[in-house]
Amino acid sequence: MTYGIKPKAPPLTLHDGFETTPVGAPPGMAKTHAKKPGVIKVVAEHPSKGAHCLQLTDGPDVEPAFEPHFYYRTNVEHGVTRVSFDVRAEAAYQLTHEWRDDANPYRTGPKLDLVKGVLTAGGTKLAQLPADGWTHVEVTARIGAGGDGTWSCAITLPGGSRSASTG
Repeated sequence: MTYGIKPKAPPLTLHDGFETTPVGAPPGMAKTHAKKPGVIKVVAEHPSKGAHCLQLTDGPDVEPAFEPHFYYRTNVEHGVTRVSFDVRAEAAYQLTHEWRDDANPYRTGPKLDLVKGVLTAGGTKLAQLPADGWTHVEVTARIGAGGDGTWSCAITLPGGSRSASTG
């Protein structure tokens, strides 16, 4: 028997509009540890494009405070990485999008916070998002060797107005 280094999984390439995920099911490849069933599920109401979208439902009975949350294991260690998604949030909703690894303590990369319609990065306001309207968010960063800790964010508001920022 020969022992060696376990081969690394290839970097994740994902284009998921949740169109093939059944309504009511959690997102297929995403990992989640939500203890309350149904707080993260695919729905057919108000999709950005197509017929489905992912819905996260929060409330006082959803514990711990960081729930609901989900993540993808990307296996990306270097190079330019891009994450884009559409978001539609109610006026009082709070959402965090954060890149991080699984080290202990974990190391972070780009982080966006959406609180009551205001999208920020590092405390700087990037945009005011309309309640219940779909906004497209795109984050790009170079990670690993050659990464300098900077990243960019492009936001396209409903109607096509676009803004960009660097973090």
